[in-house]
Amino acid sequence: MVKSQICLFFIFFWTLNSYSQENKTSSIEFDINYNYYFLGDTRSNQLNEGFSFLGSTYIRKLKLSTGVNYCAKQYNEQGDPFFSIEKRAYDALYLNFPIIANIELSSKRNFASSLLLGLAFNQIIDYKIKSYYINGTSTIETNLLKNRKLGAVLMIGTTFSKPISSRFQINFSPMINYKLILNSLELRPDYKNIPDDRLAVGFKMGIEFLFKTNKHF
Repeated sequence: MVKSQICLFFIFFWTLNSYSQENKTSSIEFDINYNYYFLGDTRSNQLNEGFSFLGSTYIRKLKLSTGVNYCAKQYNEQGDPFFSIEKRAYDALYLNFPIIANIELSSKRNFASSLLLGLAFNQIIDYKIKSYYINGTSTIETNLLKNRKLGAVLMIGTTFSKPISSRFQINFSPMINYKLILNSLELRPDYKNIPDDRLAVGFKMGIEFLFKTNKHF
């Protein structure tokens, strides 16, 4: 499943790149990102970091991007006193394949802004739970991916861009992520279920290299 998704997105990227080569308006970007999930009162977010590699093409005031994103979802949950568990630490890793459109809102010589709209298909690639016991010991549970499926996330946000040279610019994008399709097949409550939550907020910050300098935000 993951291999077919990767092939599909490379085909999409090749199509964008072919178009951009004809119009000489393209770029590549590397960024880091962070997400904060709304998990409820019994859970606390950890450092949910990630990074992306994107290829883009510019069509007038529209920037279309696609690529691959690798990110973590880590949080702690209150334990179960009945089983002498102090807390559980959840650690899930995802591959996301985004398709992003940035629509120019404002453009000046040293600063620009755009509306970000995107859809990311994602697959969980690793998942483990570490349980900490009251007596100081701990255990790790793995092989928890049998009930996974392909998920999808809607992204809405804003991108602020600032050129730092004729070829490079820095992009900062705060956004809201809404899970349209969950990754878990589980219906019954179970602490081992894949940790799916509908809503998250986050940001990504990246540096972009432009192959042409007269058509960018």
